[in-house]
Amino acid sequence: MKIIKRDGSHEGFSAGKIEKVVKAAGLPKEKARALARKIGFELKIMGKKEIHSSELRDMIASELKKADGYAYDLYIWYEGTKDKTS
Repeated sequence: MKIIKRDGSHEGFSAGKIEKVVKAAGLPKEKARALARKIGFELKIMGKKEIHSSELRDMIASELKKADGYAYDLYIWYEGTKDKTS
C-alpha cells in the first residue's frame, strides 16, 4: 500500500513508522506495536492500493483514543503543530 503524503509524494506503508509515532506520544512499546499491527491489518482489509496520509492519521488517532487518552492528546497536539508549519 502506498501513502499519499501532504506534498503529493508517495511512500510505502510502514507499521514501524506508526509504532514510532505512537510510542513518542506515550504508548508503551507493546501497545504501540499492537496498534501499528492493527492499523496495518485494517488497511489490508480495505483493499486499497493507496490512501491519503490524512486518512491514515485519522485511523491512528481513532485507535490511539481507544488505547490511551493522554497519548491521543499528545498525538493530536503534535499533528496540529505539523499542520501549522506545512
